[in-house]
Amino acid sequence: MDFVKSNGLMDRSEMILVDEKQRSWLAQLGRMQRHFGITSGWRQFEKANCVQVGDTYKFELTNNGTIPIVHFHSMKIPPKKPHFFKPIQPGFKNGLKIPIGFLKYLKGHEHIEHAILKRAGKEWLVKVNDHRLEEGNWKEFAEENDVQLGDILVFRYEGNMEFEVSIFDSSHCDREYAEYLQEEKEADTVEETSKKFEFKGNIFRVS
Repeated sequence: MDFVKSNGLMDRSEMILVDEKQRSWLAQLGRMQRHFGITSGWRQFEKANCVQVGDTYKFELTNNGTIPIVHFHSMKIPPKKPHFFKPIQPGFKNGLKIPIGFLKYLKGHEHIEHAILKRAGKEWLVKVNDHRLEEGNWKEFAEENDVQLGDILVFRYEGNMEFEVSIFDSSHCDREYAEYLQEEKEADTVEETSKKFEFKGNIFRVS
């Protein structure tokens, strides 16, 4: 309320809202019970900017003319280690596209031609072309890690174009855990089979 009073906004009926993409909306101002604020026009701004409960915005009064202009700046804190996931589809060995929405985390690295993929202590230097992981070392990564159709790959960004990759198979288990379960199952099968061996002298019979 102090901001409203000090800038004379209580005498205004309209305001222009401007977001970080320089898009604008005309909003209506007025009293809401004991408060003064935006009575209409906020919903359109909210929907266009995917505003969610808990989000924080800083607003800057850039023009206090006949119709005040207010710029909104998001104060969302980016995750320390952002990530994206890619379902594996036909043709994946020819390359994999980094989602457009993820490119904001790669600012300053737009022109870098390689990325490092990490998994299980190993690294692969993969060519990047137009934000796409290209064939070559990417194909080698896919083959060495037995990437298959239906798998889901999660790329966790470590910075400097380095990604830690987790692979989930169609059972939604991490590939390493699934392999561990398969080894355990095979070990149990061998153990169960060995119990059915019956030795008589130098002859054995499997029952």
